[in-house]
Amino acid sequence: MNWQPAAVRDHVIRLCRERGLGDGGELVLLRWGNNISFRHGKAGIVFRVASDGAPRVPFERETRVARFLALSGFPAPRLSALWPDQPILVGGAQITAWQWVPGREGGSSDYCELGFLLARLHALSPPEGLVEEAGCVERSFDRLAGLAREAEKYRCSAEFEFLRDALLEQVTGPSSPLRITASRGVLVHGDAHPGNIVVTPSGGSVLLDFEYAGIAVPEWDLSEPLLHVTRFGMPASCWTKLRAAYGADRIDDDLLLAMTRVREVKLAAWSMDRALRTGDCLGEALRRARSLHDADPDVRWSPI
Repeated sequence: MNWQPAAVRDHVIRLCRERGLGDGGELVLLRWGNNISFRHGKAGIVFRVASDGAPRVPFERETRVARFLALSGFPAPRLSALWPDQPILVGGAQITAWQWVPGREGGSSDYCELGFLLARLHALSPPEGLVEEAGCVERSFDRLAGLAREAEKYRCSAEFEFLRDALLEQVTGPSSPLRITASRGVLVHGDAHPGNIVVTPSGGSVLLDFEYAGIAVPEWDLSEPLLHVTRFGMPASCWTKLRAAYGADRIDDDLLLAMTRVREVKLAAWSMDRALRTGDCLGEALRRARSLHDADPDVRWSPI
């Protein structure tokens, strides 16, 4: 499948036609990242389309978690009732359809709210049969490992091989902290940052995008906002506010450090995967890989 918004849009238009939602004139591109998302303004639906070659399991897991969160009363998006069985297969694409949540996207002022939401999420008893977070990210290794030829093309084989090996050893392998701590796990979001919050007009907040939800220690979710400070240059006060809102006495700082190191590898591998597939952001992917290879914690990364 052509992984560009214009091509993906055609699959969403086909889905809209099947439910009498028109020919796509109401569709607005929201995001282009791991998935491509469109909002149908008139119908109040958000369509998320899986990236090319993505396995079906993660999206089946996401819809399962969404139904669990709805039953639990947790503030998260609800699946659209127009498609009872999701994910939906259209022309080889996997699509999920969600009720639109009005409000503003979270930002740097919402780390405190993120802390409250994560504390509430981690207090839930997870649904049975949900896989550990290390299993959720195994597809990162599978996808990256198949891009050796592209790495040669862009003359970055050394950085590619370093990240491929680090991903296997530190993230998906049996000695990964994610693996060895799974027995202490709770339901985690997997990609917790303020950009995955919507603050509603009533002042409430909703946590979005549970694609990477799984079972892990709470510190796995907390490692992402900590990296915003240590790698992406956000003010230290952002982490301080989140830590206080979450409950500092509930955080294992040694485990948090271990999880932060694992997440660095995951984020660097993701950037390399995207760079080799699209030709974009190669410079940033190389910066991340080289800073990890050199064990240099002072190199700042840029968002992609």
